[in-house]
Amino acid sequence: MLLVAVALSLPLGYAILGNKMVLVAGGLAGGVCLLAGWIVLALNHMLHRPQQALALVGLAMLVRMGMPLAMVLTICLCGGPLVNAGILYYVILFYLVTLTVETLLVLPPKRPAEKQVSARQDFAG
Repeated sequence: MLLVAVALSLPLGYAILGNKMVLVAGGLAGGVCLLAGWIVLALNHMLHRPQQALALVGLAMLVRMGMPLAMVLTICLCGGPLVNAGILYYVILFYLVTLTVETLLVLPPKRPAEKQVSARQDFAG
């Protein structure tokens, strides 16, 4: 899903700005968000126990937000062509896509609805 977002947004950004640095900025932003998502999914797989739920949420949030934020802060403080190419907007877009996909992958599978049995039916017999 993230690769689809990258494939759709990079040509659009290049068509709007006409700058080849847009492709580098979008690729870098997509790569960092994808890497952060993979790390969080691996952490979720390793720490998927009820006793570690709070630690998992905190660690996942730190990795998911920390990696892209650290990259954007570093690039924006240094300045340069990546800032002009809109790397911040790409990180925001790809972060939201990654967060959505990751949430869907982490949710427990949907169980079929169990038949509800009322107390009256049990004693009627």
